[in-house]
Amino acid sequence: MALFLGVHTLPLPQGVTGSWESYKEASANLGIKALHAYSSADKGVAYCITEAPSADTVREAHKKADVPVNEVFEVVSAD
Repeated sequence: MALFLGVHTLPLPQGVTGSWESYKEASANLGIKALHAYSSADKGVAYCITEAPSADTVREAHKKADVPVNEVFEVVSAD
């Protein structure tokens, strides 16, 4: 599976923590793995990293979790 970066504008409907918990559950139900979430309140953005087969699956998990996502990009780890 590939890694994807989700980009979000704050505030999120359920707050950052609540949205992350909802997204992790929706991701697990779709068989993908929500790995990390980061936010910057002063910049008004949040990011999530997900392991999934496609960007469409990442978007679907966000929709099922009722968490708006602005962009989804495939990324490669530098590790």
